[in-house]
Amino acid sequence: MLTLEVDAANPTGSWAGATSLGALQLKDLGSFDNVSLTAAPGGASNWSLSSNELNANGCTGGGHGGTSLCYSGAHVALADDMVFQFTFSGGNVDATSPQLKVTMFGADGNKKVGSLMGEHLVVSAVPEPQTYAMMLGGLGLLGFMARRKRA
Repeated sequence: MLTLEVDAANPTGSWAGATSLGALQLKDLGSFDNVSLTAAPGGASNWSLSSNELNANGCTGGGHGGTSLCYSGAHVALADDMVFQFTFSGGNVDATSPQLKVTMFGADGNKKVGSLMGEHLVVSAVPEPQTYAMMLGGLGLLGFMARRKRA
């Protein structure tokens, strides 16, 4: 599972006039057999999946089946903490340094704002709940042993 959080309420630079997001692509993900968008803000949950490259015309570039994903559809208003969650199956997903591309649109809804933005992301691992449980159990056991030793 890969969670992408986009903080886009206050775009700057050439994207200052952006009000909505219309497409996003993640590349350099290793390989996978299937991907699904399991959480998304607003109408983005109905976006269509493509394995094509995101370009100025949407997800219509060359194909990258099983190594890249491109979602597009009805525009979603920019906001803080826009969370997209992707679930992968099969293959060997490597999300250590994916490239993100997005297309933003202005207030009129059809005019693209700024250039197509592409950026390699720095991904930080989030420990699984089992990791926290093991750590707390270990600390509890150490505390118990230290108390028992003092007595």
